[in-house]
Amino acid sequence: MTEYELLYLIIERRNEGINLLQWWGAVSIGIIVASHLAERTLNIFIITLIVSFYILFSLFVIRMAGALFDQLLMAFSDLVIYAEKAEVVSEQTNTMIKIHLSERLSKTVVYLSLVFYGLTIGTCSYPIWQYLRMRKHNSTRI
Repeated sequence: MTEYELLYLIIERRNEGINLLQWWGAVSIGIIVASHLAERTLNIFIITLIVSFYILFSLFVIRMAGALFDQLLMAFSDLVIYAEKAEVVSEQTNTMIKIHLSERLSKTVVYLSLVFYGLTIGTCSYPIWQYLRMRKHNSTRI
């Protein structure tokens, strides 16, 4: 692969990861909003469905994000190998190599993992909390 193709591959994998995160975040926010707006109609069956499917969906997204990150690391490694063999490389390639060697990507993975798992737990907990809150509210009204 050429320098341009490797840089393009890195940018594409990054964009795919960002799109995946936005898509997953939108679904997460949608579940929270739906649970908030439909609090009176929540029941055990609906909550079980929401939480079960959301956990499966989140596991799928986390695995996809992991695969994209592995591809991104491989592209960075290929870029380093290319730069070692080439006589001259662009400033963009030098900057990308510095990013790769600085371990910034590993720190980003730790941060994203915390976001993934934290938002998954929060999103699964909110419909349950809403149901319990409404149930308590209804039992004290009688």
